[in-house]
Amino acid sequence: MSFEKIFEDINFNFQTNRVLSFGDVAFKREEIYEAAEKKHDFGSWYTEWRNIAETAEKDGYLPCLAIGENPLNKTVLIHGGYDSFIEEFYIVSEWLAKSGYNVILFEVEGKGGILRQGMKFNEKWENSVGVVLDYFKLDKETLIGISWGGYFALRAADYICNYVKLKK
Repeated sequence: MSFEKIFEDINFNFQTNRVLSFGDVAFKREEIYEAAEKKHDFGSWYTEWRNIAETAEKDGYLPCLAIGENPLNKTVLIHGGYDSFIEEFYIVSEWLAKSGYNVILFEVEGKGGILRQGMKFNEKWENSVGVVLDYFKLDKETLIGISWGGYFALRAADYICNYVKLKK
C-alpha cells in the first residue's frame, strides 16, 4: 500500500492514509474516496467519518474488548499509543483470534474513549495494565503496545514483572 496524496492538508492526508493502510478488509475503498471529496474543513471531516462509522455499525461492526475463545488460554493484550482507539486494532485482533489467541484490546488513562470520561494521561501505564490483568485473572500474557504504546508496554512489563517477583 503506497502513501496517497488525497488532501492538501497534511493532517487530513495522513489520517486518511492511516485508514487506507489497513487494506480492503477494513473498509470499502470507494466509500473512503467518496467521503474524502466531501471533506473540506473540520466540520465536514467529522461528519463524513461519523457517517462511515454509523454505516459500519449498521453492517454489524461491534467495538469490543475481548475477542476469541481459545481453550488453551493463549492471550494477547493490545493497547495503542498517543492518539489511538481500540477500534483501530480490531482487524489485527481478529486475525490473532483466528490464529488461536484470545485477544484483549484496551485503552489506558488519557487515551481513546477514556478521554471522554475525563481521565487524563498518566505515564504509569502499569496501573491500567494491572487492572486488565486482575479483571481477566491473567498473569503471564503477551503485551503488545502499538506506536508510543510500545514504550509504555515495556514500562508496564518491567513494573509488573518486578511486582510479581516481590509478591511471590
